[in-house]
Order: sequence, then C-alpha cells, then structure tokens
Amino acid sequence: NAKQMRRQKTIPRKYSVMVMLLVIALPLIIWYYTRPSSTAELVHQAEQGDPKAQYKLAFLYERGTGVPRNPRQAYSWFLKAAEQGYLEAQLVVAEYDLSGEGGIKAPQKAIAWLNQAIKTTGSPKAKYRLGHVYLGDFKGNTLSANYSKAFPLIFQAAKQGYVPAQTTLSYLYYYGYGAKQ
Repeated sequence: NAKQMRRQKTIPRKYSVMVMLLVIALPLIIWYYTRPSSTAELVHQAEQGDPKAQYKLAFLYERGTGVPRNPRQAYSWFLKAAEQGYLEAQLVVAEYDLSGEGGIKAPQKAIAWLNQAIKTTGSPKAKYRLGHVYLGDFKGNTLSANYSKAFPLIFQAAKQGYVPAQTTLSYLYYYGYGAKQ
C-alpha cells in the first residue's frame, strides 16, 4: 500500500518535469526554426513588407549590428513598419521625430504618431509618452508644457497599470499639476 502511494506520487512528478521541459524548450525550438538565419533573409522579409522584420532590420541599422550604423536607414525601416500599424515602430518613429535623429525634428509628427498608436492599440506606453511630450519632457523641446493635456494621458496609462506612468502621476499629484488645488 505504501509502495503504491509512493508510485502515485512519483508518476505525476515525472510528468510535471516533462511538462516543465516542454514549456521551456518548445518556445526555444519554435524561435530557432522561425528566426531569420541571416541579415540577408531579414532584409528579404522586410522588403516583402513584414512589419516585424522591418522593425528588426531598423533596429540593426540603428545599432550597427551586422550592418553599418545608419540612423536615416533605421528611420526609413521603422517608418515602414509604423505605417503598417506596428506599435513599437510607431513609438520609435515618434522618438526619432522628437529628437530629429531621423533627419528632421518634427514634434507635431511625433504627436500624430503617438495619437495614432493610442487610437489603434490603446497602448499605455504611447499614452505615457504623449503625456511626457505635453509635459515638455524631451530633448530640445520646442513645445510649451500643457498639463491639462498631459495629466489625463498619464492618468489613463497609470490606470492601465503602466508603472512609469504611476510614478509620474504620483509626482504630478505631489506638485499639484493637472489636479484641482
């Protein structure tokens, strides 16, 4: 009887180890067989219009990994992915437009990209970033701070659980910005 109880306890343990190994190994196996094997393959996928490949290729150009560093080329690929609604690319294009790193500084275009990201995805990260733009919080700011626009965006992002927005919201409350006094 005791031997059967031990056997019953060890069988699920064996299965749990196998399930755990599958849970860990399966994503790695899938990643290995679906990842581009070379930069040339990534370029091909990007040229075929794959927004994820365009984003990855842009990132390579931005960093100079496997290709010569080229911020303008990076911006071009980020823009192609952003135009297809790829959220992360939209956020990066907005950052490029704010900083001017892609060629021309265009804060109004950045605001438009962030608004589009919010409209299509409801992204708390986009709300938070747009809120910071309205706070005038970016390098080389040419916009005046607009707390009445910034506060609701940061509040919404915080309400969605975005921790950086929650931190910023606490500062806004502490200093009385955007809240009735």
